Amino acid sequence: MDMSNIVERSSLMKICFMCDLHLPFCQEALQYDVLKWAVEDVKKKQPDCIAFVGDVTCDGNEKVYEYFIKVMKDTEIPYLYIPGNSDLRCRETKDSIYYNASICKNEINGVTVFAVNDSDINISDEQFYELNSADENSIVFMHHPLESHSEETTAKLLAWRKNHHETMLFYGHLHCSDTSENTISLQAMDPDKSIGESPCITYYNSETKQLI
Repeated sequence: MDMSNIVERSSLMKICFMCDLHLPFCQEALQYDVLKWAVEDVKKKQPDCIAFVGDVTCDGNEKVYEYFIKVMKDTEIPYLYIPGNSDLRCRETKDSIYYNASICKNEINGVTVFAVNDSDINISDEQFYELNSADENSIVFMHHPLESHSEETTAKLLAWRKNHHETMLFYGHLHCSDTSENTISLQAMDPDKSIGESPCITYYNSETKQLI
């Protein structure tokens, strides 16, 4: 994704995380109402960036994915996107959706944000190379929790996390919120899969390192 329209202003950034929306083909489904609410909210609160942490679609329908991208562009707010496992369920579209993800390393208002494409439960060597430059002020997001990857990727991630324990890490997939030191599990947007919680989006302040 072209991030050239992002202007560095300071080291303070407000980022909005969205994940696990699972849009079906039918636009009368409740998930589309949640997306409409989320768009209205970000337009009102004007975060510096929207980060979508995977599972836009429920089955990898490319028309649905294209609709989502148009909605994101129409917010006129810079956005980053990675697919999730649900987005790769269609054999005919999974490659195009996988490779349309945002680049891994992004600079926004002086904050480095890593969009890690782990939708196939693997993280490439190229992405690990980028991740090694993360510091205590960086933000990393991926779709799966650390230990839900392939055996090789999990081992590499755990070693990376040990050496980057101060880096903020966000992930989706589990459909429920949780916080463990600097690791955040994000609530799902999908009202059918929000386990014991309301569907929501999450705002984060990079200066205070707090959810807001």
